[in-house]
Amino acid sequence: MLSIYNYIKKNFYSIFKFGLVGILTTIIYLLFIFIFYDIFKLDYRISISLAYIIGVFMQFISNQLFTFKIKKISFVHIKKYSLLPIINYIHTLLTSLIIVGQLSYTPYISAIISTVLSAIISFLYFKHYVFEEASN
Repeated sequence: MLSIYNYIKKNFYSIFKFGLVGILTTIIYLLFIFIFYDIFKLDYRISISLAYIIGVFMQFISNQLFTFKIKKISFVHIKKYSLLPIINYIHTLLTSLIIVGQLSYTPYISAIISTVLSAIISFLYFKHYVFEEASN
């Protein structure tokens, strides 16, 4: 438990900035679900998928420039990052199938639940794999 505390203390500023990006990305993600689902009346799976693509793009660029201060996009970063959206998308879609499809809650509840778990995984993945040079 002490090592988790020390990790958070050592990386607090990056975690804080990552959280800000996450909040903004989540707001935009929910906004696009609203646009696609409530305004355009698309199926919830399509709405979530389209909103997810927009959120993934925003997350990568924002974390690269703001959180980890990597000014130059490289193919290596994009290649390393490409696995994370796939993992998180599968998790997001499975969550929506359970929360919306089985439990009959709104897609918004599903989006919020899947976002919390994805945030923890994403921070660690970004910091220690995609932008590992920011850790040094």
